[in-house]
Amino acid sequence: MSPLLEVPSEVLLFILSNFLEISEVLSMRQTCREISQVTRDKCLWLGFLVRLRDRGDVPLPSTAHGPGVVDLASPVLESIVVSATHAADSWLRPRTLVPILNRRHSDPIHGMNIFLDSWLLIVHQDGLVRLWDIREQRDGLLQQRGCCATLNKRVPGVLWRSYEALLIPGSTQILLALSSTSGEASVLFETVLYQIDIGTSDFYKEFNLLRAYPYPIPRTIRAIDPGHHLLILSSSMHTMDVICWDDALENSATIVMDVDVDDAELYNEILALRYFGSHYLVVRTHSIELHNTRSRPRTRPLKHRLPFPLIERTMSVSEPTTVSSDTSERRITMNALAYDGHSLACYSIYIVLPDATVTDVHPAMDVTLIGEARPAPPPGQLGNALERSRWFVSGHALGPQAMRAMWVERGSAKMARHIRLCSLNRHSAWHDMNTAMNAFVLSSYDLRG
Repeated sequence: MSPLLEVPSEVLLFILSNFLEISEVLSMRQTCREISQVTRDKCLWLGFLVRLRDRGDVPLPSTAHGPGVVDLASPVLESIVVSATHAADSWLRPRTLVPILNRRHSDPIHGMNIFLDSWLLIVHQDGLVRLWDIREQRDGLLQQRGCCATLNKRVPGVLWRSYEALLIPGSTQILLALSSTSGEASVLFETVLYQIDIGTSDFYKEFNLLRAYPYPIPRTIRAIDPGHHLLILSSSMHTMDVICWDDALENSATIVMDVDVDDAELYNEILALRYFGSHYLVVRTHSIELHNTRSRPRTRPLKHRLPFPLIERTMSVSEPTTVSSDTSERRITMNALAYDGHSLACYSIYIVLPDATVTDVHPAMDVTLIGEARPAPPPGQLGNALERSRWFVSGHALGPQAMRAMWVERGSAKMARHIRLCSLNRHSAWHDMNTAMNAFVLSSYDLRG
């Protein structure tokens, strides 16, 4: 008998949880039945989960947070820990691009979303939407892969103006909102809301229409609030329409944003929005603003001026996280990734919202620059603002928990596009995003992004 088996299980459990890595524990499981049983202990995997949470740079599912985590079964805890560890270990590794040849002509893409690491939603510009199953294996068998759902809304001269897509928390339902635009004055614009259930066993899925809203002018979708069944749209720089899709009368509430006299003639487009009921956060071309929808007390919006105007469609905002909440106020934090032509900047946004019943306390907002990526100056030169601005970011994304960021960048007059990956540790006050890793390089046939 091995001397290790004579060690009390409590001592062995302490050694495994404090001195070994997760991969080493899984390897030891293969040695014998007694050690295999110890490696399946709930306390072991709960300890590993706490260790991952304390790292501050490993995204975890919502079930891994809060007091309810102690009620999870040992196999569930192990699955969460192993999956998160594998993703963290592989995140900053160089990628190999595997081209997939398609005989059909590729349609211009408006945007893409990935859900549950298994479903790729592609919104094409010309009214086509496709959902792809990108899973490789299921139950040890080769999984059927390919396009599993298609929505064809092609109309000559009509293109998608904007869209928003999200997975309803705790479910397998995708909500997809789309708005159309056209160069023809006779066309009636439309905003449509679809639901897709990716939890069904059938390979082929369906786009189920929930609502359709015709409108005489084009509107841009800014946010979906699945908890309150709200669609938030904008038709100008200073007004927003809030629609409840459960409302049989299809009524909408219009919110007119306060405008400073100095900003009246300033182009300040809405780029991103987060809705908190009585308040909403708006990221605009020149500012980050917190607005109040309550009539009393009527307060002016809180504004943080940005050093340079943001470029349209270059804003990513993480999901809001409530850091504390009591009867008098709610404290919320989130991050935003923005590109202004000079740099790619990451901002931390901290908001304090008073309870709706409190009338003598005003909201507060603090915006802090916590990370930045800038182009390197030409060799042998210090580089001025003009030289440093010769750098392009054609797309970027910030993870929902603000722990990971990626972007596509290209230097001036260069054909290669670099896909860069960055980890953002929530315990760090500053992130040098210039140290981000090059995941791989894509060649381009022209100088477009």
